[in-house]
Amino acid sequence: MENLNNENQENQEQKNDDIKISKRSLYIAFSIIGALILGVSSYFVFFGKNKEAEKEVPHTDSALVHTDSANVAKKDSLSDEYEGEYDPYALYKVISNTLTLPNGQKLNFGDEVYLDVEKSTSGNSIIYLNNPYKVPSTKQYPISVDDEVLIDAYSFTEFKNSFSLPPFSSLPPGVKKVILDADGYHNGRTYSVTQNADRAKSTLSTGDFDGDGVKDYAVVLDDNENQESRLVIISINKVTKKPYVSFAENYNDKLKLKSFAKGASIYMNSSSFVKAPRDGILISNEGGGLVIIYDTNAQKYKFYEQIPISIEDSNYEEE
Repeated sequence: MENLNNENQENQEQKNDDIKISKRSLYIAFSIIGALILGVSSYFVFFGKNKEAEKEVPHTDSALVHTDSANVAKKDSLSDEYEGEYDPYALYKVISNTLTLPNGQKLNFGDEVYLDVEKSTSGNSIIYLNNPYKVPSTKQYPISVDDEVLIDAYSFTEFKNSFSLPPFSSLPPGVKKVILDADGYHNGRTYSVTQNADRAKSTLSTGDFDGDGVKDYAVVLDDNENQESRLVIISINKVTKKPYVSFAENYNDKLKLKSFAKGASIYMNSSSFVKAPRDGILISNEGGGLVIIYDTNAQKYKFYEQIPISIEDSNYEEE
């Protein structure tokens, strides 16, 4: 009997334990459901507010962004990041060794100035010494200089590297700019000023090639990839003093260049040497030489191989 009572007591305790476990499980289940309901409610409340905010913000923020970007463009218009449609001011650099301003102040090679695009004309540049956007009062002190002594900041590095070697480094800045414009891509070839110090000595010469009493310049530009050259003759306008290209020709070999003075002995379709009527140019390669000299009657440059020809074939007439 005692054993039976003990067994009944154990069964009753087991039932009580099962009831406790069931209640605990029920509490846990209700807690999880409550947490889920709270989480879902918070989600809709939070994102619902964000959606309302998104509907309200874009108009105001986009207007602010537009205004700010416009201000940034105006302030940074003289920097590389400027992407405006038109900028009345541009960053330039001095390319003469020394530039003396009308007030006596001196600027050196590489100094920065600010070009007034609207007020500048061909041959005459209006500049400021300070950024007009950052220092508006600088516009009260415009300075007029020759446009040959300036180059835009984006081209300055190429300019500096191209003319780093003598004798190119001592050329007038206007002549350098014409040479820089004359090099580059021509008839499928890319030409540039030599960067070899020894070759530089045989790629530039000067003289009064067109006989107007003003010094002219002859330069050989190289296409190193194809081992070819381009000859450019730069003359000076006697009135404006501005340099310009008066002759340019491509050759399918690397050339050397030197000039000769009026009266030098040369062949001009003659059986013997004759006196050069004016300064001229001698270009040469491994195969021989060719004289280039200006004909004032024909008003163009003519070419003469530097070899004697028979008297019968000679057509030389002294000028």
